[in-house]
Amino acid sequence: MNKILALGAVAALFGMTASNASAAVQGSGLLGWGFDDGLKFGLGARGGIDLPNDFWGGATFLYHFGNEIVSGSGYTTKTWFLQAEGGYTIHSSSDSRVRPFVGIGIADRSSPDITVGGVTTSGGATNLAITPGVAFEKDFGSGNMFFGGEARLNLVDGNSSVGFYASLGLRY
Repeated sequence: MNKILALGAVAALFGMTASNASAAVQGSGLLGWGFDDGLKFGLGARGGIDLPNDFWGGATFLYHFGNEIVSGSGYTTKTWFLQAEGGYTIHSSSDSRVRPFVGIGIADRSSPDITVGGVTTSGGATNLAITPGVAFEKDFGSGNMFFGGEARLNLVDGNSSVGFYASLGLRY
């Protein structure tokens, strides 16, 4: 049920943004670090659109390579996030923005099943993820390109972790 709700939210946001063709559209790559065993180094992409009255809507996909659960064991846990995001843009100057946002979607953590003493434990799960955060963007070049950074609090199935990311993107 959580997967259906999250995917419905992503689809609704894409439908809403596609109907607002006069606003600025942006896309960016993300590179960062999450402070949790299933996160660590991560890469991702974000697409979005500036909505009326400084609101912003978009979607983000992040893939974290994780790390070994027990050093030398070969058992690695990885996590990916797919989320619809909404935020409010605060223009700190003519070429920079601060954007508090919240994302809602799914997080999938995968790791191999582990057997100890004849008991096997499933290593993965897909859960609802809610991610409040704040992003900073600064234009450079002709103003169509930007770089930035962001901090996110990943709330997944009663657990929380923090991630920090750098971004590089285009606005058109």
